[in-house]
Amino acid sequence: MREDKDEIRKYIIFDNINKSPEIRAFIYVIKKNEVSMKLIYIIFFLILNLYIFSHITKKIKFSLNIQIGVIFFLITFILCHFLNVFDTTISNEVFTILLLFSGTFFIFHFGRNITIWFTTRLNNNRKDELLFRWFNFWVNYVIYAMIFIFQIATLIDN
Repeated sequence: MREDKDEIRKYIIFDNINKSPEIRAFIYVIKKNEVSMKLIYIIFFLILNLYIFSHITKKIKFSLNIQIGVIFFLITFILCHFLNVFDTTISNEVFTILLLFSGTFFIFHFGRNITIWFTTRLNNNRKDELLFRWFNFWVNYVIYAMIFIFQIATLIDN
């Protein structure tokens, strides 16, 4: 019994904080299972990418309470990763690169808007609806899926 408590304690970064035994046991179990940590990281990037998608495209509407909860979860998860609370299965460098890949959604969004504006100006203010629908489909869906698949593959590989 004493050995279990000592082993749980060495996995907690802030020993002086009075945490409940249930929380310590939960963190210990998660840390011991590398597959579950990778799954948690995949879920983190899924939530992050979905939030960015909903914010940029306005195709998914979340209530204010859900948005605040998601932002709180994302910030807390990022801080816990960099403070090494999870005994991370991926390095800070890889995690930062994956975060930057999620940030490229903003670049694609503004690049799409510039491309549409430029194409419209070249065509004397006429829009080719089929071309724009196809282009929006690629930027709004295919690029998101490709980046998320890359993030999953990177997390599984590490």
